[in-house]
Amino acid sequence: MKRNLFFLCAIIILTLALSPHKYEVPKNSAFFSTYYSRYYSWFSENIFSWEAYLSKSDFKILKDSIQKTDHWKEDQYNFQILFGIGYNKKEDKVFYTLEIYKKNIKVRWSTLDHSKCTYASQTWKCFRENKYLFNIRQDSIEKKFNSFFLRRYTLGEKEAGIFEYSNNIEYLLLPQKLQLLAKKHGKELLLPIDKISVDKQQGTILYYP
Repeated sequence: MKRNLFFLCAIIILTLALSPHKYEVPKNSAFFSTYYSRYYSWFSENIFSWEAYLSKSDFKILKDSIQKTDHWKEDQYNFQILFGIGYNKKEDKVFYTLEIYKKNIKVRWSTLDHSKCTYASQTWKCFRENKYLFNIRQDSIEKKFNSFFLRRYTLGEKEAGIFEYSNNIEYLLLPQKLQLLAKKHGKELLLPIDKISVDKQQGTILYYP
């Protein structure tokens, strides 16, 4: 069951709704580190505190990454820092994910299964309280459409799931609890829904900023 829970958050976003010219903004450490720092402060006060959840060493990774962030994206497919707000339909609860993908740092945390995963050679190796949980292999993109991607994950020889990544988002199709959090972002920060993922079990995660 814990493995199934992880699959809802074991996602790297491949598309976003930012207009093309925003991809081309030059790297700027002063701007992006300030932006992420202010967003993180708001997120902590209004949504969820990662400082209260992470160990001191993991929280230092987050703070150092924010200070050194210089763009939205690290490379063609990966964002430098992503704060995720997810909904697990089976348990009817909201959970949170945090992903940092910067040069030699590739790590993801999830409150859904309390996992910490590190990435290397297209594989996420996952732990809980320093105890090994499992590996998930991230395969290449399976299909690409105008508004979304499909990507396959495997656990050993078994398919773990296929995820949809979309930038064509229908607000009213979101679970109600996510609608409320998306509305809060829009009302207080004027941030639209920008990145979203949906899995085969109808698990949904919104990503900011």
